[in-house]
Amino acid sequence: MAWDFEAHCPECDHRWEGILIIYRLGDIPRPRDRTMANIGQLFCSYCYRLVCFPQRVARGSWARWRRECCDSESKPWQPILDKIGASLSAAPWYVRKPKVLIDADCPFCRRSMSPVRGDEMCVVCPRCACATVAVAEFNHSNIIELDDA
Repeated sequence: MAWDFEAHCPECDHRWEGILIIYRLGDIPRPRDRTMANIGQLFCSYCYRLVCFPQRVARGSWARWRRECCDSESKPWQPILDKIGASLSAAPWYVRKPKVLIDADCPFCRRSMSPVRGDEMCVVCPRCACATVAVAEFNHSNIIELDDA
């Protein structure tokens, strides 16, 4: 899934449009907005990719999803999938829904991804490399469906 957005850099006054590409890992609902309970989100401010993953998940549910649904689309996210799996396997057997905390690098540009907190995502200005540019507006009317993105 993808949303287009508009951004404006306060440092160099550059305005541009971009496309936020959203990936879902695990059995989570398609996001209608970016704030979802129990869903962790990591964002790459350079290549505008957002990965959503369960913050709390039962080990059996995660194993079933990995067996049945994890495909080539998920391959770039293998380090995150492995971290979630390691977190689940390290938890005591009786903890049904352990909290998964993740930090990761973007598999596409190799830069560090940031956890999404609240309703704001910052992107990097392509002109001056200012890293504090808040996305001005997401155009939800232009949702682009990608194959299981």
